[in-house]
Amino acid sequence: MSRSLLTQGSRHLPPWLIFDVRQKTMQMAIRSIQDVNEAIRRRFVVEGANIDLTYDAAKIIESEAWWYIPFVWFGCGGFIVDKKDLYVNWLGSALKLDDCIWGHEHGIICGPVDFAFDDGIDVAVVRRIVGRFKYYSPKRSNPAEVFDIWYTEGEIDDAIRRQYPLFRRHLVWFAIPEIRAAIEAGEISFSAQRNENGA
Repeated sequence: MSRSLLTQGSRHLPPWLIFDVRQKTMQMAIRSIQDVNEAIRRRFVVEGANIDLTYDAAKIIESEAWWYIPFVWFGCGGFIVDKKDLYVNWLGSALKLDDCIWGHEHGIICGPVDFAFDDGIDVAVVRRIVGRFKYYSPKRSNPAEVFDIWYTEGEIDDAIRRQYPLFRRHLVWFAIPEIRAAIEAGEISFSAQRNENGA
């Protein structure tokens, strides 16, 4: 937002709102590709990955809300990094980049997500989509660690009965193509947001 736009209408806005807008504008401005690289390196440390961050800068994609970093290698389709909080969405290689971006822009990350179907959705459509979800389960050897598990055919109906419409802390990533197709066909609507707190 330009300074002239802020001052032009400031007679009608409370001072705290003007300050808040300026502060948020400045916060967005300080985000740079160096910030993104550092956020990715921090994620490497957390994941215990001893990897050098190298990529072709000419292939970076930037939107108003995120950067796509084309760090592509076996099992990795790159990263989408949010400008707001520098969250690093470490993309797998199973999906097309277009699906990854679509999912990210709709709140679906390659990690734990709270996914809520809106009311009135055909149970066959819900079943088809939930069949592509994974749920998190504690490891027996160390309950503080979790691993993701596909629903078996026999578990899908019970999962829907227990959790519909809100599936908390699920790996929804692999369902993006099915969700996207269902949206385009007018079969569903949903909301999704990342869940990092284990709830």
